[in-house]
Amino acid sequence: MKSVAVKSEAQQAVLALHRMRQQLVKFRTAQINGLRGLLAEYGEVMPQGKRGIRKGISKALQCLADRLPAVLIDTLREQFERIGKLDAQVADIERRLRQWHQEDPASQRIAAIPGVGLLSATAAVATVGDQQAWRYLTLLIHGARSVLSHSKEPPQWATNLAKRRPHNVVVVALANKMARTIWALLAHDRAYQKGL
Repeated sequence: MKSVAVKSEAQQAVLALHRMRQQLVKFRTAQINGLRGLLAEYGEVMPQGKRGIRKGISKALQCLADRLPAVLIDTLREQFERIGKLDAQVADIERRLRQWHQEDPASQRIAAIPGVGLLSATAAVATVGDQQAWRYLTLLIHGARSVLSHSKEPPQWATNLAKRRPHNVVVVALANKMARTIWALLAHDRAYQKGL
């Protein structure tokens, strides 16, 4: 049986915030997809994602209002408002995580690593118990993909690797390096230094 490092109550609280945020994001995605599906049944095809539905919902409801009962239009409008409330709840949790991040030096040190943002940094600090245990964080893969896609100066070794390996292999390699860097910063109580 694998042993798990003991976490402080603060770490457990941050992990609970991450779990609640993840549940809200899943529920919001389901609500958006449900609303898109209902609109598509009446010929109003919306782009995927939050932005797509936000941009087109007003126009779609106006078009449908001419030919569908008001009770359905009102219900669709309420569904969209529920999505907005979920957005606000996710933002509230992110605000709380940001507050904790600003008070936690380890989280701030980790956030200095390119590709590591608020969510990755707070999850990493909360996940690592005694600085000896490590738990895989999929958020790092998203951060690594962002660094490789949007950074003006991606790491040279990653650029060289990309010439001979598939893109996803390079992404995972960078995420792996980020995970090892995070572990080293936490284990040795150091700040991130670019280029080292």
